[in-house]
Amino acid sequence: MKQTPKDKKNDAGKSAAPNSGKGDARPQDKKTAAGKAENNSRPRIGKRTLLLLIVGALALSAALSLIILSALGVPGGKRNTDGETTSAPAVTGADTEAPTAKPAEIPPADSTDEGPVVLTVGDRQISEAYYGYVYTLVFENAVNTAYQSMLIYGENNTGFDYSVSPALQTYTRENGETLSYDKYFAEETVKRLEYWTYYASYARSHGIALTEDQRASIDTTLEEMRTDAEQLGITLEEYLRTRYGGHVNEARLKTYLEEQSLAYLAHSEITGTEVAEPDLEALAKTPDPEYRVIDLRIFGLSALEPDAEARVAAMLDEVTDEASFTPLAKKHCSDEQKATGEFEYPDSTLFIGVSKATVARLFGEETAEEMFAAAAGKKFVLTETDGEWVYAIYVIRPAYFEPDPPVTVRHIFVAYGNMGEDAQQETGELPQGMTEENPVYSASAVRSAYKYANDVYQTYLSGEKTEDAFASLAEQYSHDTDSVGENGYTAGGLYTDLSKGYRSNIWVYSAALVDWAYNAARKPGDVTLIQSPYGFHIVYFVSRDEQPEWLQAMAEDARAEAMEAYEKTAEADYLGTAVTNENTAAAAANALERIVTIYELKTDE
Repeated sequence: MKQTPKDKKNDAGKSAAPNSGKGDARPQDKKTAAGKAENNSRPRIGKRTLLLLIVGALALSAALSLIILSALGVPGGKRNTDGETTSAPAVTGADTEAPTAKPAEIPPADSTDEGPVVLTVGDRQISEAYYGYVYTLVFENAVNTAYQSMLIYGENNTGFDYSVSPALQTYTRENGETLSYDKYFAEETVKRLEYWTYYASYARSHGIALTEDQRASIDTTLEEMRTDAEQLGITLEEYLRTRYGGHVNEARLKTYLEEQSLAYLAHSEITGTEVAEPDLEALAKTPDPEYRVIDLRIFGLSALEPDAEARVAAMLDEVTDEASFTPLAKKHCSDEQKATGEFEYPDSTLFIGVSKATVARLFGEETAEEMFAAAAGKKFVLTETDGEWVYAIYVIRPAYFEPDPPVTVRHIFVAYGNMGEDAQQETGELPQGMTEENPVYSASAVRSAYKYANDVYQTYLSGEKTEDAFASLAEQYSHDTDSVGENGYTAGGLYTDLSKGYRSNIWVYSAALVDWAYNAARKPGDVTLIQSPYGFHIVYFVSRDEQPEWLQAMAEDARAEAMEAYEKTAEADYLGTAVTNENTAAAAANALERIVTIYELKTDE
């Protein structure tokens, strides 16, 4: 696995402190045993979305927005705050590049009707306009999923190549049956229409209606689309006809959005009644071992290093206890790791709260079972399942249930590496308990960073001392671009529901941050200034969850199982209710042809 310095994924993620520009070899995590993300980070693809197609449900990512704008004629088109266009994320690889296209010829307007009836669901006749619109949603959802996979995992592992016509690709069902992707998209289109029609009908018959806020959200969506159309130099009506077909106009799209939103609202109300909330007290009495975590020391070498496995094994043979692990990692690491000072810090090999799912994904289920049954001091030499890295692993603390609930904080980061020329000028001293000694950064850089951070800290302390005031300072002064600015995942330095595990989220900077945030005496509004090997951190404590993460995960999975059981029962009432006619196949073919044209998808083998 390649090193990605800004990754900061997880309890065992192989990147250095976020935005520090230094990599450290360690495995990346994505999910817990419960399938819950163990981090609050997302691939940086920009905050603004072109379109929220379904209010409260099917949202397109900014990545897909860029693809759509490109396909409609704005190469890599994303507006910045000045209304200018900027570039889409740079992506390489034949099967991972976002599809782009020349502007398609805008279909002529058809304001008289929605086209022929192509399906009947109950007493609802589905027009070609509605069918084509939903088919496009299905396709765009597949594109979005594939693109997100590439951004998160470094490769498109969904099986769908969005540079090639769906008709030339094969989809495999869970039972092993295969069909072309265009046929699969046609099936999914029908299923969505059955779902939306069923629940929208239920809503109308039971007096469920959209609120004014929900209707306003739909209007906002249409206005955002109008703005994007103007950027392209076309009208909204032309934009809709290009994207969804000649029969689709603003009034019809608004009707579709309202019906789909109504269906989701009805579904939410029904499941809220039919699917009971899990009994947390009962779950706490019978904890599932799969939700335990483990504390480790980890050292890794790229498999491309000469004799990587033998060197890792030799290092681990010399380990006598936890204290000896990091010094030996520094002794046996690669030249590149030495150059970046990767193992200069005592915490650089420390991983707290590693999930069983992480171990299983990286090294296989059998290894995960063995590691989670191991006692403290157990050693492992392991190669990742993808063969890219070899690891020495030392068990510090056997598997346990983490008792501390997740916390929410706000964070201002001042990086040593961002001090620039000012770092050469600063001569002030650091307060007791802090040090200017750093194996990577100069003493003047550390002093300069402290002055910068302390000025911000004192500004907060002399002001209103509210969460909003802290958030405003974060936006102005923080170097943590993951939580501030136009491209931040959040705003105002906010990190929500952080797991305790060191190497997770901002905890990757220093275990001292973890110790402060999880102190039992910590209360909302507490603030501190902490030094790490990478810079200074001003942290504002927002809140603490009521339940530990493992119990939350168990409850979420229990509810998901109950929801799945309900869905299977409900699906029997609407799946398969659509009746096709002589126009259905033509509607699917027209929708496919439009997508292939505007995205210039490959149509030959």
